[in-house]
Amino acid sequence: MALIDGFHKLLKIKEFNLSWWSLLRYNLYFLPVMLLAFFVFNPITQSVRYLLVEFPRYDLRTFWENFIVGTYTWKFYFKSLVVVLLLGYFALNSSLLRDFVKACRNPVLAQ
Repeated sequence: MALIDGFHKLLKIKEFNLSWWSLLRYNLYFLPVMLLAFFVFNPITQSVRYLLVEFPRYDLRTFWENFIVGTYTWKFYFKSLVVVLLLGYFALNSSLLRDFVKACRNPVLAQ
């Protein structure tokens, strides 16, 4: 969500026309964010995973080789990409739907 919000600000997206073409284009704008999210969040998620899996035997070498460097492979990237795309686009479109419903309920915002 932080990447999505940052990308909204970067592209200065404040409005959205309600049509299928606009919805498709809006989702395509965020494809680069979804493709790069793995590289931003992989060290964080792998660190948490390491703490849970290796408790109480922590070893910096094991952490670095197996949980950081070992996860930057094409196979792991594409396995993670499926989850990132599903969760990312679910978050993006549910936020869009929430804003649309809020605008419909408040006639002042809809105009």
